[in-house]
Amino acid sequence: AFGNAKTAHNNNSSRFGKFIQVNYQESGTVRGAYVEKYLLEKSRLVYQEHNERNYHVFYYLLAGASEEERTAFHLKKPEEYHYLNQ
Repeated sequence: AFGNAKTAHNNNSSRFGKFIQVNYQESGTVRGAYVEKYLLEKSRLVYQEHNERNYHVFYYLLAGASEEERTAFHLKKPEEYHYLNQ
């Protein structure tokens, strides 16, 4: 949700790159992993092409917030945010 958004061709498009390094023990079992994130499409925060949306996380935050949370955090309805409705 933090790095995915709806595009004209994909409803759940990853808008960043990632490199996953998996470390193994000599026995072949997984010892650990490291995920490096890079190249987040920052321009999507302020502008989306026709038939595209902002990052899913913003819609999830607003859709899942209770009335108390909306009041406490001064959240509006999703349709009241320009960046979510271009």
